[in-house]
Amino acid sequence: FVNMCNASQDEEIPEGSRIVTSDDVFDFMLDLRAINQGVENKRSELKDEFYSMYQYATFWTSDMKDDETAYYRYIYFDQNDVLLGSADKESFGASVRCVRDE
Repeated sequence: FVNMCNASQDEEIPEGSRIVTSDDVFDFMLDLRAINQGVENKRSELKDEFYSMYQYATFWTSDMKDDETAYYRYIYFDQNDVLLGSADKESFGASVRCVRDE
């Protein structure tokens, strides 16, 4: 089969060049597939994160657990219970609950 091939070289081959083989193309396609899978995984992750944004709401209470931690209440859109949690005041995001002194 190789003897049936006829090739000629019109210009000098640049230094550092090489012949691209089918293995190179296959490896490239596998790498591209892995990149695409990574993009798909991240897209799915972000979609799940976006949809979970509207699953529940959190509100700070006026009670402290300790110097760094406060209690919060949270409620899911599809449940009747109001739940209690605690978190670091500096790193956890919850809606502000304003209470007026009487």
